[in-house]
Amino acid sequence: MTVVYDPSALTDEEKAKVVAAVKAANSAATDIQVQADGSVVVTFADGSSARLSAAQTIKDGSQVAKPRRARAAVAAPVITSNLDGKGSSATDVTVQAPAGSTVKLYNTDGVVIGEAVANAQGVATVTPTNSLPVGEITATATPAGGSESPKSAPVTATRPTLTTVEGGISGDAYTKLLISKSHITVYPGDEVSVDVIAAASAISQFYAPKNATAVYGLFPQGNYFAKTGTETFKEVRNKFGGTVHEQQPAGDVVVTFLLRNKKMEKVVTRDLKITVIETAKKYEPVAGEKVEVADPNNVSEKEKQKIIAAVKAVNTNLPANSTYSVDEKGNLVITYPDKSTDKISAVYLVTPAAKDAEKYTPVAKAQTVAPGSTPNAQDSIGNVSDLPSGTTFAFKTPVDTATEGEKDATVVVTYPDGTKDEVPVKVAVKDPRSDADKNNPKAKAQTVTPGSTPNAQDSIGNVSDLPSGTTFAFKTPVDTATEGEKKMRQ
Repeated sequence: MTVVYDPSALTDEEKAKVVAAVKAANSAATDIQVQADGSVVVTFADGSSARLSAAQTIKDGSQVAKPRRARAAVAAPVITSNLDGKGSSATDVTVQAPAGSTVKLYNTDGVVIGEAVANAQGVATVTPTNSLPVGEITATATPAGGSESPKSAPVTATRPTLTTVEGGISGDAYTKLLISKSHITVYPGDEVSVDVIAAASAISQFYAPKNATAVYGLFPQGNYFAKTGTETFKEVRNKFGGTVHEQQPAGDVVVTFLLRNKKMEKVVTRDLKITVIETAKKYEPVAGEKVEVADPNNVSEKEKQKIIAAVKAVNTNLPANSTYSVDEKGNLVITYPDKSTDKISAVYLVTPAAKDAEKYTPVAKAQTVAPGSTPNAQDSIGNVSDLPSGTTFAFKTPVDTATEGEKDATVVVTYPDGTKDEVPVKVAVKDPRSDADKNNPKAKAQTVTPGSTPNAQDSIGNVSDLPSGTTFAFKTPVDTATEGEKKMRQ
């Protein structure tokens, strides 16, 4: 019997082993077919056949057999969100993937723009770090401890299409209502101008009974009237339009216009559909120059204002009444007057400020101290004035000044931000007094024969106490021509 990892789904390699085992036991077999569940159909030379059950050919080895490599492969996930018209907006993306796997979302350039973990139902909801970019979006799934899957089939995120559907005439030969557009798509701030023309043998009413001012900033313009006046009109040419207010919420509004023919008692209506798209889908704000921050995990209020200023500087086309906010991580959210939002991730906005130790280079300077003294570490740095105020200096280990000589030492320079530099320095330990101040030669009497030349060193009694290299000479020659005690100076 052949041991297999999963009896319900044999691999090609396992099937080949089953064929070999069956062939060895049935040499007369001319054909052996192994099914996915391990059952086998054996065909013999005389045309007869026999069927072997899985229990006769394979053994479940899932508890002992090694998992097949093929099973480690993860199928590409599937993006289930429809991203039509969702480009350049703060839009979540749903992805089908194995439960517990980490799903990554990629933009057209292959850059990760967000990630999430698939829930127990195998659905991951990914919130992009920035507003969803326009272009092809793909996803991968990585099971815990597994390898990343191939990328999913791409789904294209597009900007909304500003569609315009031409209008027309409603009514008959005696009562006609013309609206030049039947459907318009606009953003807040867009200008609108639609022709609204009525013609009848006697117009008694011509107005917009439904949603005439439902879109802020748009209204009927011209001679509209809901009641018959003394004057009779056969044709009235009006407009409907204005500028869509920046605070107008997104959505659809249907404005209905009505024309009544007094003579015919005929009423004609015609609709104008207005689709307002949120402001966030109109713009694609970009990050400005990165702002240096002391702590990327705790951005200060001052740093937040710098981030906002940098973004504003390169996005001058955004509505003036937009508001900006930055969280403690440096992520920025732009809220437009209609309450729609765009966001820019901190990764594009901030950069960690250089530490003092990266900005400054302390320079070693030799210093000389007296034996037994305590040297000042700051005196071993030659460019103290170039370093920031608040910088401190200390020797890494105490300098041995008990004996004279040149000593190696290390000065630890600690900057105001807590970063440090270590500077190797030399400290010379030397008595500052001259040899004449440090030594006291003592006179010693010497006796020489008349006519000889005395040795000046023999007139000093403590030569051995004096430093090596000391020389001796009489200030003036000693008169030894005559006998007697001669007083001399050296």
